[in-house]
Amino acid sequence: MMPGVDANQTSRSRLSDGSPVPRGTASVTSKFEFRAHHQHEAIRLRGLATAATTAAMRTRLLREAEKHEQFAEFGELLVEEDAG
Repeated sequence: MMPGVDANQTSRSRLSDGSPVPRGTASVTSKFEFRAHHQHEAIRLRGLATAATTAAMRTRLLREAEKHEQFAEFGELLVEEDAG
């Protein structure tokens, strides 16, 4: 374990440089991190969908996974369109 790292924190609660993410904030600082976050989230949601006990929950998780895949692929285009 790294010195100064709380055992209760996961790797998701740290920035790429190892510093903690302040509570209540989302910090994605590069296109790579943005894409990686959404790709990992899509994978996580698809995994949850395989264990879902109802069709409605499975459908919702798969729909959310698809959204994250779209963000990973087209996210910067969506952000630019909203800004314009």
